[in-house]
Amino acid sequence: MVTLDEIREAVLKEEEFATMPHIAMKVMEMAEDPDVSASDLEKVISYDQVLAAEILKLANSPLYSPRQPIVSLKHAISYLGMAVIRSLTVMIALRSLYVSNKDKSHLWSDLWRHSAASAVVNRSIAMALKKKILNAEEMFILGLLHDFGKVVLLKLYPDEYEKVVDRLIEESKSYYEVEKEVLGVTHAEVGAMVLGLWGLPLEIVNAVGKHHDRPEDAMVAAVRLSNIFCATWGYSVVNPISELEYFKEALNLLELDEDRWKEMGEEIHERLKECDVIVGV
Repeated sequence: MVTLDEIREAVLKEEEFATMPHIAMKVMEMAEDPDVSASDLEKVISYDQVLAAEILKLANSPLYSPRQPIVSLKHAISYLGMAVIRSLTVMIALRSLYVSNKDKSHLWSDLWRHSAASAVVNRSIAMALKKKILNAEEMFILGLLHDFGKVVLLKLYPDEYEKVVDRLIEESKSYYEVEKEVLGVTHAEVGAMVLGLWGLPLEIVNAVGKHHDRPEDAMVAAVRLSNIFCATWGYSVVNPISELEYFKEALNLLELDEDRWKEMGEEIHERLKECDVIVGV
């Protein structure tokens, strides 16, 4: 058993987790600064040619469906906007973390697949709502980060976390129940703690910490529906039944009925299948 304080100390000593990757943090800060121009952002990203190339690749993917090919970073920023560029930079920075560890356990690839799929689904839910009560790019980042606590636990306690996942596959229990029994902490608690250390926006940190609780706001409700969707379509290691708690509460908060959710689900599934370039590792 471990405590949150012990994990905090371990995280601060772990280079991969002590801070968000520098370029991602820099781009996030710039994108939120009203005095920063698109040219300023282009200049910073251009210093990292791998990042620039990945942004172009993703900008031309079905996720954004440009009417004509995006051929330059300047064109990408102009077409997509600074908020989207921020989302893509965070995605690319995080993906490098998962890829660098994927040979250690298949769980790294599984966790990335779920996180990337959640980002696509979250964004799609936000865009499909008749009342635009959610910011699509904020939800994209939340999808990427909502399970980051699992990544931290897998990195720090690999054997124990393998046991957590093995039990999840064998038993019809939630992540929360099994994590508490095996480790004494949950991935939601750990994820919120780490993202708080990184200085991420409070609304994202809070949503990460509460994403398995009874939803009380639209952000958490959308993550709940996204997890149900991902489990149903094979983008998660858990049984879909274990994710169904609070389903109706989530629908009500987003002012959806089950017919509209089914219709949205079919549309989102098609979008997700088109986005293998993003979901794959």
